[in-house]
Amino acid sequence: MKKIKLGLLVPKIKLANVKFNTESIINDIKAAVANGAKIITTYELALTGFCCGDLFKHDFLLKNAEAGLKEIAEATKDTDAVVIIGMPAKVDEETYNGAAIIDSGEIKAFVSKEQFTEDEETRYFTFDTVRNQKISLCGIEKIDFSNEYIFKKDGISYAVRVGYNYETEFENIDVLVNLIADPAIIGGDDNRLEYAMVESKNNNAVIMLCNAGSSESTSSVVYSGHSVIAKNGKVLCESEKYNLEGTKLYYEAEISDEEENTKIRAKEKIVNLTESPFVPKDEVERTKRCKEIIEIQATALARRMIHAHSDKAVLGLSGGLDSTLAFLVVVKAFEKMNRDRKNIIAVTMPCFGTTGRTFDNACKLANEYGVDLRIIDIKEACSVHLKDIGIEWGDTSITYENAQARERTQVLMDLANKENGLVIGTGNLSEAALGWCTYNGDHMSMYNVNANVPKTLLRYIVEEIAKESNSATLKDILDTPISPELLPPDENGNIAQKTEEQVGPYLLHDFFLYHFVRWHASPKEILETAKEIFKDKYSEDEIKRWLKVFLRKFFIAQFKRNCVPDSPKIGSVSLNSKEDFRMPSDIDGSMWEAEVDA
Repeated sequence: MKKIKLGLLVPKIKLANVKFNTESIINDIKAAVANGAKIITTYELALTGFCCGDLFKHDFLLKNAEAGLKEIAEATKDTDAVVIIGMPAKVDEETYNGAAIIDSGEIKAFVSKEQFTEDEETRYFTFDTVRNQKISLCGIEKIDFSNEYIFKKDGISYAVRVGYNYETEFENIDVLVNLIADPAIIGGDDNRLEYAMVESKNNNAVIMLCNAGSSESTSSVVYSGHSVIAKNGKVLCESEKYNLEGTKLYYEAEISDEEENTKIRAKEKIVNLTESPFVPKDEVERTKRCKEIIEIQATALARRMIHAHSDKAVLGLSGGLDSTLAFLVVVKAFEKMNRDRKNIIAVTMPCFGTTGRTFDNACKLANEYGVDLRIIDIKEACSVHLKDIGIEWGDTSITYENAQARERTQVLMDLANKENGLVIGTGNLSEAALGWCTYNGDHMSMYNVNANVPKTLLRYIVEEIAKESNSATLKDILDTPISPELLPPDENGNIAQKTEEQVGPYLLHDFFLYHFVRWHASPKEILETAKEIFKDKYSEDEIKRWLKVFLRKFFIAQFKRNCVPDSPKIGSVSLNSKEDFRMPSDIDGSMWEAEVDA
């Protein structure tokens, strides 16, 4: 029986700033060595950052990466540790995503990634099967170059791999070092744990699964830094997540001479056939998911604010559900950054459709959390504007509604400029699917934390926080009808404009959205499944009616989704037009709608 101290490093980095990253990695390596670690790894492309995009095509970045590697090698020459650095490298005019292996300060090998998880990677990196070649790196000739690298030190055998790979198994190794950059989405932790357990069992080895952290870009996804060490199908330890300062994970593993030949398979995924496919039925799992989502949102926002050097967050607080969740996310982000809540500017902007209930709840919520509340009445500004463009008083057309949404956005944007702040968006995934937003009104912000949260799940997240805080205000907001409040209240001062009466039940629309985007189901397949699932709630005619509404609005609204702010991905369904769901704005969806009645 042998023992080896393992070190997994998720350093604090700055994207494409190799000089900063090199220093950060060296400091983390020194701490790991002082802790007794003998095998130390960073995550995939840590030296440059994983999310550098087209900068990977720039020789300037690649040359700096080589210089950084050389500096790290020099800094580790007086140790007996093996250090593995995720980085890009140019080999014979081709750029590879890989990892450099340094042993006691000597660069021994470069391992290139063999299986790409995203098509986007092929835009930057060469996809080749490479076996036992020799290259020049950092001016050193005859460096080993391969998709897989096996070496032995002090009687322990190691293999190094970049990226997920269920297909390649190693024989007679003790430790598998696996560098990844896996986004933090719902279910992602379970997938990583499953992968680590399966691969540790199938390779009969300890696996070091080192994942990208919160320093990475938040343009479309968040990286949590969730890293895992597993052995023989069991998880030995996991790292903390969502730490803006980076994380380190150490573990002293025991290496056994016994072999375990039983193989295990990854679990098969199944279609989620429930009324609310975005919402777990199990209460414990639902609570876990809600907490994970707000961590993703808050980490993304904190990272973005730090990067943008923004002092304050500015958001419209209407007293409705969506802006409430965005507000709670901002509060959580400020906790992560250790910033005063007085730097959160919550703006409530009463206008023609605002009711006393929502106005009071917005003010109460802001005061409960001790933020900077601004009340800016926009009725006069909207009245002047409507008069200027020839809209007579009493005309409550779509122009009347949209003018209010755009005035609110203008106020928030200009206030953010004045206060060196970021405007935080509040629109959710379900609204994006239906185009239920005003173009360049609530459609626009500087960063949208809710963009990938469906309406049916959003309610549970707020409900979870309401339970923990026992806030009567949050509970009343949860009981408030969903409305944009752009039309005047009824004669009793209550909300007259109710969203679900106009566009249909979000319960149905989220069901349609999930199966249309996640499983690429045809309209007929969605209809037949919905008829069975909702047979006790909606008639076939009702389901058909709202499915046609969904399809018509979904296709028409693509022009809005093609120009939206950055936002963090939450789960397997996202309408981010840059990364996930790509479609021209002028797609003709009439064939899809006709299929419902076929």
